[in-house]
Amino acid sequence: PADATIRVTVDQDGDRVRIEVDDEDTGIAPDELELVFDPFYTTKEPGEGTGLGLSSVKGIVEEASGEVWLETLEAGGTRAVVLLPSCELPERPRPCPSAKPGTPSLGGPIVLVDDNAPLLRSLARRLSKQGLAFQTYSDPLEARDAMLAADEPPGLLISDIVMPGLNGAQLVEAVRVRWPELPVLFMSGYSSDVLGETTLGDVELLEKPFSPEALAAAIARVVPADGTEHGG
Repeated sequence: PADATIRVTVDQDGDRVRIEVDDEDTGIAPDELELVFDPFYTTKEPGEGTGLGLSSVKGIVEEASGEVWLETLEAGGTRAVVLLPSCELPERPRPCPSAKPGTPSLGGPIVLVDDNAPLLRSLARRLSKQGLAFQTYSDPLEARDAMLAADEPPGLLISDIVMPGLNGAQLVEAVRVRWPELPVLFMSGYSSDVLGETTLGDVELLEKPFSPEALAAAIARVVPADGTEHGG
C-alpha cells in the first residue's frame, strides 16, 4: 500500500553488518514466517506472482556467507534481518582473478541473460570468482541484438527461460541463426515438467535456486575444460 511505512537501518554487529528493514503494514502471519523463503510459496492469487523473490534473496545472502530471517513486530508489521560479513574495501582496485585450473575453455565471453536483476548480479559474482569473462543483460531483446551484431560468437549463453518480450527458447533460436554451434545453459525457477515444450531440444536445464557448485558443474557439462562443446 502507498501509505505503508518502510524503515531501513544498518549497524555493525561484531564482525558482521546487520541490516534491518521494517515494513509497518499488516505483516505476515506467524505460521507463514517459516514458509516465505521456500521457492514458489506465495500468498498472492494465481497469476500474480511466482514466490521466487524471497527465495532469490535467501540464496544471494547465503552465497555471501550471511543470514536472513523475518520477525513479526509487536506493533504490527514485519522486520527482515540480514547479517553479512563486514570487510574493508581495498585501497586500489584489485585485478580480475585468473582462470582457475579446470575452468572451461570458452573461446569467448559468457552471456548472462535474466530479467531478475539481483540474481543476475549474483551470477556475475560467481563467474568473476572463477576468472571467467562475461556480459550481463536484463533485457533479452538487447542480448539478442548484441550477440547478432558481434564479430565473434559468445563462449556460452546462460539464459533464463520465462522472460518478458522474448523467452529463452526464442532467444536461442534467434541467435543460432548467426551462431549455430552456440552452447546454451538454461536456468529457470520452474521445473522441466512445468516448462514442457518451452525449452529447446536437449539443452541443459539448471533449476533455481542453485548453488555455485551446481552452476560450475552445469557449465562443465556444456563446455568441458578441454573446450569441447556439449549440449545445445
